[in-house]
Amino acid sequence: MNQVELNFEIREQTGKGPARRLRSDKSVPGIYYGPHLKTPIPVAVNAKDLATARSKMDSTSFLRIKTAGKTDITDKLALIKAVQTDPVTDKYVHVDFYEVNESEKIKVSVPIKLVGKPAGAADGGIVEQIRRFIEIRSLPKDIPAKIEVDISPLQIGESIHVKGMKLPEGVSIVGTSNYTLVTVVAPEAEEVKVAAEGVPSPEAAVIGEEKKAAEEKKE
Repeated sequence: MNQVELNFEIREQTGKGPARRLRSDKSVPGIYYGPHLKTPIPVAVNAKDLATARSKMDSTSFLRIKTAGKTDITDKLALIKAVQTDPVTDKYVHVDFYEVNESEKIKVSVPIKLVGKPAGAADGGIVEQIRRFIEIRSLPKDIPAKIEVDISPLQIGESIHVKGMKLPEGVSIVGTSNYTLVTVVAPEAEEVKVAAEGVPSPEAAVIGEEKKAAEEKKE
């Protein structure tokens, strides 16, 4: 599980005025909410720190909340659920943080990494990766950075489907559809030449016949 620390401050004041003052101080107003919170908690984070944290995160990353003193959200996990930016300046306007309970399974999207060279490559087979991400469910601590799929046994015309995947312990697939992840296809056939060398094409033959008929008419 990839964790990125970010300093949070609980806001005492809410509304447009206090939010504008926060932005002028290079902070971003936000909200921290989730199923185990009776009411959402207004928070604020430094704009630069937020940008740095986001640059270190991917689809499987979490924020580890840090605060100046002990609070109800200190050391909790969070996901960045939504980010609002100014359409002109591109500066942060507001950010939503979603509570993550470390003892409960959650849904996340994890990248798929293909491993190996397919057996069908010897016959010119081409790998087509249909899915690059897959949605899984697991405890936060068990979420893998990626899921590797071994494609070395694949011959031309063969595929690997989601239900044929080997998953890490504690990880399950979201949904019941047995969709295709990767397949090996035959190389595209070369285009057939319309006219062989030395043999006129149909268009050339028609033109030739018309020319011959015109010459015979003159005679």
